[in-house]
Amino acid sequence: MALDAPSDQCNGMPDRFRTSPKHAEDVRKVIGYLKEKHRVSSLYLVGTGKGALSAAYLASVFDDPAVEGVILTAVCPPPEFAGVDFAEIDDPVLIIHHLYDECRATPIQGAFELKKRLTESPRADLVVVTGGSMAASTPCGALSNHGFYGMEKPVVRVVKDWISGKDVPERIGK
Repeated sequence: MALDAPSDQCNGMPDRFRTSPKHAEDVRKVIGYLKEKHRVSSLYLVGTGKGALSAAYLASVFDDPAVEGVILTAVCPPPEFAGVDFAEIDDPVLIIHHLYDECRATPIQGAFELKKRLTESPRADLVVVTGGSMAASTPCGALSNHGFYGMEKPVVRVVKDWISGKDVPERIGK
């Protein structure tokens, strides 16, 4: 299930909301609904860009056995993760980032720094992506390296393999 901004945050979610008990409460309710109505017994927290901030924060405050892991893509550098206690993230974490992501908010160095902070994660993998198609959007848009444009299938394959417990390569692409 993909989540968007809640109705009380209709102008978007500022960082202070993404790292708030209110945000965690909202997502807990959604997870509860999925468990009750759809019998979901396992799930992964996934976020891209600022959504990675949400997923990391939620992983740091949730103690729900249904959460089996965290997948973060096109991440902002750790200073943007104020409010996230990385020592509390004890789920497996997969980080995927394009080496040539030209979005100013998500430099590749941030992915390496973030991985170093995941000291309590039993499995913290970073996959660096190269290659893809020529951008058809702004640098921070989905149709660019930021969104793995032209590399979607290999990126999805890595996610599927990682969720299945398989080892994933440190680098994919050309």
